[in-house]
Amino acid sequence: MSDVSITPDVCPNPATLSAYVDGTVDASARRSLEAHLGDCEVCYAVVVETMRAVDASPEISRPSWSRRTGFLVAATGLALAAGMILAIWIPTLADRTTAVSDATLAAVVRAVGPERLIEPRLTGGFEYGPLRGAVRSASSDRSSLQLLTAVGDAVSAARAHPSAETQQVAAIGHVLVGQYDDAIAALDTSCPEATNRSRCESDLGAAYLARGAAGDLDRAATHIHLALQLAPALREAAFNEALLLERTGRTGDALAAWTHYLSLDNVSAWASEARLHIRRLTS
Repeated sequence: MSDVSITPDVCPNPATLSAYVDGTVDASARRSLEAHLGDCEVCYAVVVETMRAVDASPEISRPSWSRRTGFLVAATGLALAAGMILAIWIPTLADRTTAVSDATLAAVVRAVGPERLIEPRLTGGFEYGPLRGAVRSASSDRSSLQLLTAVGDAVSAARAHPSAETQQVAAIGHVLVGQYDDAIAALDTSCPEATNRSRCESDLGAAYLARGAAGDLDRAATHIHLALQLAPALREAAFNEALLLERTGRTGDALAAWTHYLSLDNVSAWASEARLHIRRLTS
């Protein structure tokens, strides 16, 4: 196997690790992989478990290996290695990326705190707060710097552990700092693969609402409606639908949508805002 590119902070794909176990990578790629395995517990565990699976098969001889020094000395008869490494790698990586996306999202939510950076709602458990506006990179107050740091960490995590979920968290961060184009591009790619697609589609609709460029209200409607089809009780999507209808001047439909939101949530601060919208529309 040739032309294998290994980025130190990004886990190799299954085919590359499989080739490493089979001993078919060239010397340069092997050195890069072994440097990564020396620092990455997840990939190291995948290789170790694959080697153990090889041990368990009487038809396959096990290569000589050790961590950090001399990893793969020889590999013979590893015809089943590719299948085994795929079977082990995929669930291991899924667990890892889920943990990473959960942790980075929680950090972004904490950094935002009780503030409102965009009018529509993003998923993830953000608190209600007065509308402040998106944080820009030039901001220097402490809370803004904390958010910019959390968003930077989320973007880095999405690069190091690429998945629909880590990409969605990075996109949420992009929305909060006003990088709407980046957010929309990321969500357009990740939503079809997301394990919780309704939340992703709702966030994509929120990003279009926040950007507000020509045609964005129609695009927002498409994704918000899809989110509600997938999860009719998703509060963030219901809130965004009511906001969308109000912005497009459909007063009767907006009133119905705000009333529907209150059927899902009638006690939170978000519910108080829904009642305020109803009072404004009926005054």
